[in-house]
Amino acid sequence: MSRIALITDFGDSHYAGILKGVISSIDPSIPTIDITHHISPQNIIEAAFILKEAYPFFGTNTVFLTIVDPGVGSDRRGILIKKGGNYFIGPDNGVFEFVIRDGDYEAYEIIKKDFFTSKISNTFHGRDIFAPLAAFVASGKEYREVLSPIEDPTRLEIPQPEITDRTITGEIVYIDSFGNLITNIPRTLVEGYNCSIKIKNRRLGRIRKTYSEVKGGLPSALIGSSDMLEIMVSCGSAEKWFNIKRDRLKNYKIIINRHPPKNSSPK
Repeated sequence: MSRIALITDFGDSHYAGILKGVISSIDPSIPTIDITHHISPQNIIEAAFILKEAYPFFGTNTVFLTIVDPGVGSDRRGILIKKGGNYFIGPDNGVFEFVIRDGDYEAYEIIKKDFFTSKISNTFHGRDIFAPLAAFVASGKEYREVLSPIEDPTRLEIPQPEITDRTITGEIVYIDSFGNLITNIPRTLVEGYNCSIKIKNRRLGRIRKTYSEVKGGLPSALIGSSDMLEIMVSCGSAEKWFNIKRDRLKNYKIIINRHPPKNSSPK
């Protein structure tokens, strides 16, 4: 028996509950874990990052049901990916980019969409296709006839930081529930350097190690649990402090001037 972990952009609506109802109707003994239902609506990149952060901590024998599906009802494929003893089910829109990025996976298209029900909604494939398949996989029921191998799962173009000798220019990738601004700048680009950070013409100074190093209400930066640079406000919200609009994240550039410590050479 596997467990099912859910990531969606359904928020507080009833749709997440319906997914669990479908799963339970197939096998009520399947454990379900809510990773989050608060992905920003239709934000595939955010969902991909959240999945990337979450799935390594589940070990094996987990079915990750990930539904952020702005293309629902179109000709986009539904897919199942097998990797490292886990299964990943959802729309083929790039949401599994970080799962497949380093290879060593098997990918399958869901070709028999009406295998589980004869009535398929044009707007809720999570209910009619993905959740039933996840339940069949988790419970050990036979499902392989609904799949066909593919070699070209959709890739997602993830914004990469721009790097020169002394400067890194990055972007905000997503915003967590505390209002922290998680960027696309990894620890490896700043570790071992003296860095000065600027966002929206505000200089933040050096990178901190903990939230508590900064006086409450003031912005700064640190390396978060994802090993990515975060802009934060101690005991507050960087999203609110900088008046960040979630639908315009690409417009906000994080500029880092980095210098090697004295008496050392750049890495």
